[in-house]
Amino acid sequence: MVPDDSLRFADRAEAGLALADQVGLYLREHGITERPLVLGMSPGGVPVAAEVAHALGADLDIIVVATICSPWHPGQGVAAVAENGPLVINHDALTRADLSPHDLAPLLAAQRVEVERLAHRYRDGREMPTVTDRVVVLVDDGMQTGVRARAALRALHAALPAHLIFATPVCAAESSTSLEIEADGLVHVRCPCCFSATGLWYRDIHDVTDDEVMAVMNDSRHLTAAL
Repeated sequence: MVPDDSLRFADRAEAGLALADQVGLYLREHGITERPLVLGMSPGGVPVAAEVAHALGADLDIIVVATICSPWHPGQGVAAVAENGPLVINHDALTRADLSPHDLAPLLAAQRVEVERLAHRYRDGREMPTVTDRVVVLVDDGMQTGVRARAALRALHAALPAHLIFATPVCAAESSTSLEIEADGLVHVRCPCCFSATGLWYRDIHDVTDDEVMAVMNDSRHLTAAL
């Protein structure tokens, strides 16, 4: 499905503002009044999360998530891993790629190293904030298969948050149901039944660079320090 231009977001900032309205509504409907922690999934979810956090007056941080691709087809994701989390496999994609979980071992080892490197760089050496007993809103810029979201949610679940929400401006309807057992709540702005690519739902969805992620994090720290 190619969406009508009126349904497309101008960019991640506009998508984040629209998503913030829906997250705020969810929090009010569930009687949640404590200050949430908004975690942007790197890299593309970070600028979206920044808008959500700013609009809600929430704390902002990141969670680094890496996609593991087929060694034969670098653009074909078959699994994902988040910092401090387990490997999550898209079994349909793994079968189509004619791979076994054992084949992913060297790729997983390399990606865990990269996840640790990026987490250290993005946070300037700080530890990931504590999520235990907190209301956590996990944000990405879109969700197609849900494997990245599941990887992040399972990593966060292990730390026992009080309430864990997955929020995204646009998601595939057929994949959103798979997250119902992973998160306490799902929030979206668009949820089309025929979803082929996140990029079709944005007029500007350039690749987010490491420098952009770090700029968002630096701006957030300066804003928090000024409060």
